[in-house]
Amino acid sequence: MSERPDIVADWNALRSLRILEVPKLQEVVETFRNACRAAKNEEDVRVATNIYIFELARILKLKNQRANEVTYVYGSRADSVYQNLIFEFKGPRKFNSQLGIDQALFGRDENDRGLFHYLVNSTLEDET
Repeated sequence: MSERPDIVADWNALRSLRILEVPKLQEVVETFRNACRAAKNEEDVRVATNIYIFELARILKLKNQRANEVTYVYGSRADSVYQNLIFEFKGPRKFNSQLGIDQALFGRDENDRGLFHYLVNSTLEDET
């Protein structure tokens, strides 16, 4: 299997990270925690996450390829995709219950889709 140049470049960027950058990283993590604690709805969580990932990518000198509301050919729409990581955002405290977790994974009803469907659909698109 050949190595992908983008993964090698990202790994090299991580290896070359200067120790002086670490306090900045800690500050970004703390800012993200505070923003999530203050979040009132799903959009607040999404905005805080976008800022967090943007800042992490900047500090670590990584590419920041992001897309919101990604619709798949086979149906369903992911909230955000960063590189190849699929995010399903929920409002504050939604993951405190099994119902909230199940809705994020499988959708609220037969008309809604969740993370499970996004992963399957993303994989199917990659194979075509």
